Amino acid sequence: MEDVYLGPKCTGYLDNLQVPVMPGGERKTAEQAKKEKQDLEGMKRTFRLKCLEFYRIAAEQMKARLPRGQIFAEMAFLDPAIALSANARVTLPSLDTSAANFKVS
Repeated sequence: MEDVYLGPKCTGYLDNLQVPVMPGGERKTAEQAKKEKQDLEGMKRTFRLKCLEFYRIAAEQMKARLPRGQIFAEMAFLDPAIALSANARVTLPSLDTSAANFKVS
């Protein structure tokens, strides 16, 4: 579950989450502290599972909505190394080819 990519800010936030301190400076028993730590880890896992489910649904929706075929090969111009290369820009196919896949006029 730790392999689910959440980005550096979100990962840092989750890594720094701590069990809250009891009000009034009361001490928790070792059992209470252990239970709260387990609860916190469970919440982190649930959050990661929900993110994973979001990624899965997003991938399904993209697969269902994007045109099939060589669309990603035709969109090579989006690669920064290609987009910034004067030589590559000369050899790239016309944008009309990609636009046809998206029914853009």
